[in-house]
This record gives sequence, structure tokens and C-alpha cells, in this order.
Amino acid sequence: SALAPAEVAALRRESDALQAALEGAGGDLLEEQCVLEVPASGPPPEGHPARVDPAAYFAHRGAAAADAAPLRHIALEALPALAAEALRPAPCAAAYFA
Repeated sequence: SALAPAEVAALRRESDALQAALEGAGGDLLEEQCVLEVPASGPPPEGHPARVDPAAYFAHRGAAAADAAPLRHIALEALPALAAEALRPAPCAAAYFA
């Protein structure tokens, strides 16, 4: 599995909290095209420290303290590693015939 069970649970808790906040504010997930913004105010503006500093990003994001470590690992380590693996060029077939 690409993510540990604790990481999946942290993502579920964050998703549930975002959906509850949206509904509490009178929003509807379907009207939002099934997209929950993190944070609800959208991405940080140009020049904001959260665009380049992981600590500032997670402060801006407002992750619950209990979920901060798994979410940091997912965003800064697990997902980049998966993307790097997916984007790694395939070996050249000609190399097998040399």
C-alpha cells in the first residue's frame, strides 16, 4: 500500500472535518463539484510564506495537531515519492538487445 493505515485515517478525518465545516456554513459538496478546498479560503496568496515553507503551509492549512505529522509525511514525502516513481522513464527496449 502506498500509504500507511494511520495516514489514510488522518486523510479521512481531515476530509470529514472539511465536509462538516462546509455543511455547517450552508455549503453543499455537490455544488462545490465534490472538491473540498484545504483550507476553505483557498491557496495562500502569492508571496505568502506557506508557498515555500512547510511549517507555514501546515499552519495556513490548519491541520489538527493530532493529524499534522501524518499529513506532513503524506504531502512532503509519500506523494512526491509516488509521483517520482510514476514519472520515472521506462528503460529503453534497445538496451535489452545490445
